[in-house]
Amino acid sequence: MLQHKENKKVRLLMRQDKTLKIRANHIGGKRRPVMPGVKLQEHAGNDKAWVWSTVDFAEEAQKVELFAVRFGSVESKLGWRSYFYWALGHNAQ
Repeated sequence: MLQHKENKKVRLLMRQDKTLKIRANHIGGKRRPVMPGVKLQEHAGNDKAWVWSTVDFAEEAQKVELFAVRFGSVESKLGWRSYFYWALGHNAQ
């Protein structure tokens, strides 16, 4: 997650490991509600992963996508969730 230096909005930018291709690029807030009502869900097959669906701009066109992110530990996963929801609330201000 990246925070803009001037407007302080937080953007989720995710790249594929080997190719570095942008796979997720979204931001949310009052004026640009890209991620309204997004909720992280437990991944059915991995206790260290989250799954969510939202509108994304990775391909430079607005499109609803399903995402998954996997962490090395459950603690890292839970910490990321806290920051994810903080970012949504922060951008809504």
